[in-house]
Amino acid sequence: MIIPMRTYNVMKIRLGTFLFRTTVKALRGFFKYKLGIPNPVAAQWEITYNCNFKCKYCNVWRNKNNKVKELSLDKIKNIIDQLDRIGVIWITFTGGEPLLKKDFPEIIKYCNEKGIITAINDNGSLLKRKLPEIKDYLNSIGVSIDSHDERINDDIRGVKGSFKKALSSAIESKEYIRTVVNMTVTSKSLNSLEKMAVLCKRNGLKVAFTPVSIIPTEGYEKTCAKTVMVDPVKFYDIVLKLSKKYDNVVFFKPYMELIRDGGVSRSNFVCQTPKLMINLKPNGDVIYPCGYFPVKRFSAKKMSIKEIVKKSRGFVGKYFDFCDNCTLFCFLGPSLVINNVKEFRKFAKMI
Repeated sequence: MIIPMRTYNVMKIRLGTFLFRTTVKALRGFFKYKLGIPNPVAAQWEITYNCNFKCKYCNVWRNKNNKVKELSLDKIKNIIDQLDRIGVIWITFTGGEPLLKKDFPEIIKYCNEKGIITAINDNGSLLKRKLPEIKDYLNSIGVSIDSHDERINDDIRGVKGSFKKALSSAIESKEYIRTVVNMTVTSKSLNSLEKMAVLCKRNGLKVAFTPVSIIPTEGYEKTCAKTVMVDPVKFYDIVLKLSKKYDNVVFFKPYMELIRDGGVSRSNFVCQTPKLMINLKPNGDVIYPCGYFPVKRFSAKKMSIKEIVKKSRGFVGKYFDFCDNCTLFCFLGPSLVINNVKEFRKFAKMI
């Protein structure tokens, strides 16, 4: 395809503006962090609770309290404006299934215009259909596939045909967007990770392995998570060996070492989520200390994001019993990145 010179120049200008704004905000956030000033640089936004899958280890679709009135597009844009002003450089949209959210392509486009990097965690069911609308604005996507075996994957994820859809969507997506296959690993799948690595390698895909986690909010007792937890040392050893054997296996050393050591503990409290992240719900609630444990709720419909950040300072550095053994990368990621910049650079090159 030949791109007209005028269009090409416009694309270069947009990219340059995007990178400049993102870099300035990143540097500002880094220096504030080093000075001990709470300054969120990332947001995790459950943009909808709606989901068309019924994964066995997930409690989102089981939670009866997830029937909420979602924010309008105008209010979402208003919150994005506020996140931009306080220095947020990255938003990960999750769900539910984020591509079920009405106006989601417009949301991604608006973030792009603000110089905010965007990522989604996706089940792959709608990706191929939505790709033309999001490929020019979305920066990164994680497509969930939980086994190299079609039958096992479909059983875990609760939808027949989900394996084929997710795999074909990931293969197409990687031509436009940085795409990684995310595999949630259980004790039943731990010994088959090499087969997944080979499957992804054959299709030109990166793969990231994450151990299943227990998230004790409503509905978790009905999940299979408790019964399929992995041995952390065995998990670490297997993924480390695979990362050396296959160049498509993602390995972020600080995170993998945290898993090996049993996750977060009082003696190894690396989590800076209340300081570095904003955790948003579909109705505009902002949750502290992290998105899965609502000790305190603020409403972005009633308060400004800046005001919420100020009122949340009491959570910074505070340890709770539910923090024990946490390995949730979605929340630990920014904390590990900002304290391990050198390792993150290696990690970023992998993906």
